Amino acid sequence: MNTGARVWLRQENGSSVLDRAGQAVAFTVLKVESHPTGVLCELAADDLFVHIL
Repeated sequence: MNTGARVWLRQENGSSVLDRAGQAVAFTVLKVESHPTGVLCELAADDLFVHIL
């Protein structure tokens, strides 16, 4: 995953993260950091009314 990439997330139950209109929400990758235990990605939702993270 690279900074600036657009990604779509799935929730634990397998469903897509949706916006107010019921459409899948895209997220932009703001920052990527590698750590010994994995990778940490900072994301920003295209729709400001998404509150899942």
